[in-house]
Amino acid sequence: MSSKTTEIVQAAFDAISREDVQGFLALTHSDLVLVEPASMAVGGVHVGHEAVLKKVLLTMGKRLKVRVQSATLIGEGPTIAASLQVLFTSRRTGAELVMPYVELHTVRDGKIARMEIYPQDTQTLNAFWDAN
Repeated sequence: MSSKTTEIVQAAFDAISREDVQGFLALTHSDLVLVEPASMAVGGVHVGHEAVLKKVLLTMGKRLKVRVQSATLIGEGPTIAASLQVLFTSRRTGAELVMPYVELHTVRDGKIARMEIYPQDTQTLNAFWDAN
């Protein structure tokens, strides 16, 4: 299945995997709402490019390389689900962790307006963050 929504979301995953922060931001609304579990190191509700950039992308990017290994996009319309395998690589130690994710993405006017991000195991992800 291919739709404009799935193309935009896939392009965002590709930008993240290339560490193309500006490319990612170009695919999102300036008032993007990014929701991560509150228990995560970069958790919480982040609103707007500045907050997403400073509190999530740059903070995470300093410690970890993030690559979407696989993505299955599910649904049609403005909101779709994504089942992902994400590879995290520590910039300091080179250690790797693969984490399954489920995400919800809402596209409005050709850009991502809302992202809800749900890693499968926040405890393991937090332990990896703390160790790396």
